[in-house]
Amino acid sequence: MTGLNKQLIDQIKREGPISLAQFMSCALYDPSLGYYASGRAKIGKNGDFYTNVSVGPLFGKLLARQFSQMWHLLGEPPAWTLIEQGAFDGSLASDVLNALEQQAPDCYEATTLTLIEPFATLQEAQSSTLKKHSGKTSWKGNLGSCTPFSGVHYSNELLDAFPAHQVRYTEGRWVERCIGYEGDGLAWTEAEITNPALQNAVKRLTAPEGDAIREVSPIQEAWLEELSRKLTNGWILICDYGLTEEELALPHRGSGTLTGYRNHRRSVSPIEQPGDQDITYQVNFTNMSYLAEKLGLQTVIFTEQSRFLTGIAPLHFEDSLGLPTKEKQREMSEFRTLTHPDLLGCRFKTMLLSKARPATEALAGGRFAPQKTSIIC
Repeated sequence: MTGLNKQLIDQIKREGPISLAQFMSCALYDPSLGYYASGRAKIGKNGDFYTNVSVGPLFGKLLARQFSQMWHLLGEPPAWTLIEQGAFDGSLASDVLNALEQQAPDCYEATTLTLIEPFATLQEAQSSTLKKHSGKTSWKGNLGSCTPFSGVHYSNELLDAFPAHQVRYTEGRWVERCIGYEGDGLAWTEAEITNPALQNAVKRLTAPEGDAIREVSPIQEAWLEELSRKLTNGWILICDYGLTEEELALPHRGSGTLTGYRNHRRSVSPIEQPGDQDITYQVNFTNMSYLAEKLGLQTVIFTEQSRFLTGIAPLHFEDSLGLPTKEKQREMSEFRTLTHPDLLGCRFKTMLLSKARPATEALAGGRFAPQKTSIIC
């Protein structure tokens, strides 16, 4: 039994079953025992899972190409802001700033980058990684402490780690799946839905013909609402894995999408060994688009990562008749991993939202994206 497992069981004995959202908040973000907050998260070949940044610096270089184009479309302002949230050790931010400095020095000169990071352990790691760009970077503990900004808020695998509730449709209604205990272990139980935000959110779920389990995250909704207030002019770039409401409601996903990862393998149960494994679920991009529209944001791009990065690629890879350098060969290998449909290309989706209708028709990342950007059912 992990220390966090005992802590949670003691809490449940005192207060009763907890929601999955409460469990995830502890299992991932407890300052001393949580998987992310404590610094236990391991990413890459020798870790628990891969992400875009694990492949190498090309992902950040391609984003930098898109960001410099966005800066141009905004009229090349003398100062603009990039905000990254969920930056882990700061590698993606470093890759972006390194690329801007080399590829678009004028844009780099105008850029300041803010990292939103509530945990001291991760702030220290990010500060060390970004030491070269110390004059360009700053930190905030949360979105609320950010000043209104013009520019881009970007994230890579942020939303799938936001605490979520789990609900089950049974006998014509939704009930909440909560977490209790049996002996020395955590166990699922059920209760009526009493959380007002959750009650409202489940109204937008497709009612299945039989029983079905779904994940719902009102915290994602609150996050987007706050971010939309802070962004005055520019874009919100979400890189994450997820599906549309239509896809999530298919019968073969009737058991939900909640998953735990450890040593690159799915765990037997996401609620076992809290604090020692990643916990994640598929983002509902239909819901995000619906909320964006309500908040006055426009869904500019929604597509597979492969299409988004392939659109940007011509800005980065120059045509050449000569033999490619070793660096270009390495980048082409990274590009194949990022875009191959059996690797990261289709597993990850890209959603780009805009505020104040900046010029978006020329964005490279939308070159091969579907023309229909509304995915609201």
